[in-house]
Amino acid sequence: MTLNTEQLQELIADLGEFFTLSAFTPEFARLELLQNIATGIEGGYIPTGCYFMDANSIIYAPKDTNGEHIPGITTRTLRPITTSSGEPIKFANLVFYIGEYMNMPEPANALLNNYFSAPTWNERLQNITLPDEIVHPIDRVTRLVFDNKIPLNSEKKVKSGKEITVTTETGQKVKEPIAPIITYTLLDLPPGIQISRKMNIYDNNVYNAVCSLFDKGNTQFTGTDIYRTMTGNSKAQPTQATLDTIHESWLRFTSAQLIVDTGTMGDAYNFKRWIKGRRIIEGVWDTGIVKNQHGYFRTTFYTMLERPILLDYSEALNQVVRYPLSWHNTPINKTPEIIALQSLILDHINAIPAISNHILYETLWEKLNLPQDTPATRRKKEAVLRKHVHKMLDYWKGLGIISNWGEERKNNRIYCITINKTRPRKEIPAPATP
Repeated sequence: MTLNTEQLQELIADLGEFFTLSAFTPEFARLELLQNIATGIEGGYIPTGCYFMDANSIIYAPKDTNGEHIPGITTRTLRPITTSSGEPIKFANLVFYIGEYMNMPEPANALLNNYFSAPTWNERLQNITLPDEIVHPIDRVTRLVFDNKIPLNSEKKVKSGKEITVTTETGQKVKEPIAPIITYTLLDLPPGIQISRKMNIYDNNVYNAVCSLFDKGNTQFTGTDIYRTMTGNSKAQPTQATLDTIHESWLRFTSAQLIVDTGTMGDAYNFKRWIKGRRIIEGVWDTGIVKNQHGYFRTTFYTMLERPILLDYSEALNQVVRYPLSWHNTPINKTPEIIALQSLILDHINAIPAISNHILYETLWEKLNLPQDTPATRRKKEAVLRKHVHKMLDYWKGLGIISNWGEERKNNRIYCITINKTRPRKEIPAPATP
């Protein structure tokens, strides 16, 4: 928001029923809240009382909770008010919260509307458009990232096994491997958050859903929107545990940085070489209060700041699979394990006939990282998962994605699935061998 001094004074005067702001010390202004201000922080509001604001417009509460200021106040006697993500609340946030959740006086509202012509995030979240198709990058770099096979804090050439003749700056023609150069770095997590930093199959599914939502034109969405994209069901309601798992994926994406140097890939795929340094997802998250027909409720929403770097890279190579969202809507309860299992099988089906039409169960169990229980417990677990696989395959057969399927035995044990496809999907490239 860009307001000059005169406009700012006008705004503060129009909001006089909510707060007063006055000089206090060279370091701090005194902010007196006259009403509870509804926000997205823990507890849902900032209570009335005495607060302070520094030169960076960050708002502080005195550590003594009596509401009285302390003579000679310093940062040691104050604590910043923060959002649930640990970000400090600033004066502009306070004004925003008043306009978003409370009845702002018309003059102040008109003044702000000149600077916030775009719809509020609350309005945008009520106009999410679920994608019609899944956007799934399958290039080798993306797969290695999600398989945790890119070393940390060092350059890695991801060689394809082929060479190309390139011209050096001196005009000499030399053969070089077709390979991008990747640097993978873990950034600091927000304060107080501890999660595993290793990517997993479920993360890859969340990433594909985020790419699909962004590709459809959504820059803001909720965990529920991500889950509905992952499941192909526009009415699916995730549990809080599922939303927490999706949130952990988002934290991994936004706290891991990639430097992608396309290297000789541009020569091989006829595009100009580029070098970019970005987080896997350039985005942020916030917790806010949303209003619908049932009243007010808290929700976490995610904001994409730009197109994902790996999606850019994969599209440059023409190695992005796209298929209808309905393919995900199999008639099974979608736990994280089932979503991961479904994606593994669907990825394999999409790559047939470029790869074998046999899917080994043992390979699926290894990729799912099933717990090493007793043999009897393990067999029971595998039998339950196979029943879910049968429902998936019958559903895809009904859609015409495959014409038939079966299982084969080896040493009196079911060891693989066989897939017959209606027709080869030659437009979908097979994933490169790591």
